[in-house]
Amino acid sequence: MIVKPLYLFDSQKTYVIAGGLGGIGRSIARWMAERGARHLLFLSRSGTTRQEARALLEELNAQQVQALAPQCDITDLKQLRTVVEEACKQMPPIKGCIQGAMVLRVRPNPAFPQIIICFRAQMLINDRILFSKP
Repeated sequence: MIVKPLYLFDSQKTYVIAGGLGGIGRSIARWMAERGARHLLFLSRSGTTRQEARALLEELNAQQVQALAPQCDITDLKQLRTVVEEACKQMPPIKGCIQGAMVLRVRPNPAFPQIIICFRAQMLINDRILFSKP
């Protein structure tokens, strides 16, 4: 019995995964590639410094997926804009973004400002960079 995926990604568009080189992000990237995504831009503070990240990019490239992972702190608007603009010169237009960036710290009282920074960065990605009109 062959089961078709319920969702397919546009193979002619780029999808951004912010913070996507951790365990969950790598799983999401594989899931997207299985469903037709052929251009993935990972935004990560560590870039490809970790072996797991390099292995993922090699795995995706072997599946004919163009995957880029420049080092980028998404809370730095200037750096974020520069990295996205440079990637857009090499990749098709961006269609969507997944926010996977986070910092986990176990404390009795959660530090809400850190959580807010991640959401604020996602809003900047969406509103000011990826989907802004010239």
